[in-house]
Amino acid sequence: MDIIGLWKITATKQADSNGTWRAVEELTQTDVVPVHMARLFQTALLFNEDGTISTVLPLPDGMPKSAVKNAVDLGQLRLYDEEHSIESSKYRWKEEDGKFYFNPGTEAMISEDSQSWLEIKESPEGFELMANRYVKCPAKTDESSTIQS
Repeated sequence: MDIIGLWKITATKQADSNGTWRAVEELTQTDVVPVHMARLFQTALLFNEDGTISTVLPLPDGMPKSAVKNAVDLGQLRLYDEEHSIESSKYRWKEEDGKFYFNPGTEAMISEDSQSWLEIKESPEGFELMANRYVKCPAKTDESSTIQS
């Protein structure tokens, strides 16, 4: 698996006795999804070659382009594309013995202690991490956004 690139959540594990996986699309169309979960489903993880992971988020609905430009000019916002911002790397990943691992701590908390790293489990479509399944987004082009709902 080539982990470098952008990954979005496609399914989440339910907190039921069976640990049932439900597609994000199904959840958002049929259930009342808490705001924090709806926001999570709109984010993506960008695995960088330097071992860091950045979070890619949609810009707030209705944010004027002038406000986006001003925030970028002031260094308060980094753009991934015209519709998404990118947050600084606060997570890390590593490959060891052919397996990938994720460290959920901040950079200041990262250690090589094996207990601080979670295995990223490959799945047929991509990978599973914590209670989410991820698939790789198409490569970024100048003509289109790479994150699609």
